[in-house]
Amino acid sequence: MAVKPGGKADSRVLGDDRFIEQTLGKPALSSISPSPSLDEIEQRVCVVCGVEQTELASPGRGRKLAQARGIIGWLAMQYGFGPLREVAECYHRDASSLTVAARKVYEKARASKEFRKQVNALILCLILDAEEYSTIQA
Repeated sequence: MAVKPGGKADSRVLGDDRFIEQTLGKPALSSISPSPSLDEIEQRVCVVCGVEQTELASPGRGRKLAQARGIIGWLAMQYGFGPLREVAECYHRDASSLTVAARKVYEKARASKEFRKQVNALILCLILDAEEYSTIQA
């Protein structure tokens, strides 16, 4: 678990303490937003994954869609959006499939430094309410 400046744990960001301190230590505290809404997470994830929000609830099972849903699911768990079952219902999925997708995102982020950087960039944009982020490759 990463630690933000001031010693508070921040489980939303994957990375060591130095990375968190360098990244979150620079902006003014007023620029850090409260937890984003599920809609904000969904919008940002769709942009970085290159999918449309309407596609998330479609029956499609392509890699990009599955990864986008997985990232949304993982972030929803990190931000405490209640039972993942409720999030899964938004996309006409059962909770177990969204849980598996979220776990795959977590495992991929642990295994791939590049993917971890991309996910961290997305998380930091959500935390800082910024518009700049890179695309995530499926």
